[in-house]
Amino acid sequence: MKAREALQHFAKVLKEWREAQNLNEQEAAEILGVHVVTVRNWERAENKPSFMKIKRVCEALGRKSEELFPKEANTFPEILRKKREEAGLSQLDLSEKIGYHVNTINFWESGKFNPSNFALIDVCDFFDLPYDILKKNEVSNDKKKN
Repeated sequence: MKAREALQHFAKVLKEWREAQNLNEQEAAEILGVHVVTVRNWERAENKPSFMKIKRVCEALGRKSEELFPKEANTFPEILRKKREEAGLSQLDLSEKIGYHVNTINFWESGKFNPSNFALIDVCDFFDLPYDILKKNEVSNDKKKN
């Protein structure tokens, strides 16, 4: 997710929360510990809150920062973990389904080891991912060599 899209997502979530709580902007500002103009700017995706303000918003909304500002998975470990979790699989479940040891899955997700191209193909086939993920992994491998 690009920065602008992430900010728009945050704005939407914040406004939906405020409206669901039947709060006006002033009441929301008081709960969040900010000025009413700040809430207005956040809801219009004009400003991004500081780290400390994000923490406070998360507490007020009962959300994690990743839910307010989701980032797009773009490395093999991130994509693998995301796809595995979306499928409702544990690392052990996935290892049994694709025929690799659970520790191997763990190492791939942690980025400690990169899978071979054969393993990447197995993962892509299992999750019905395009093979261009292979190119992302090659770039990642090149970076680890340097």
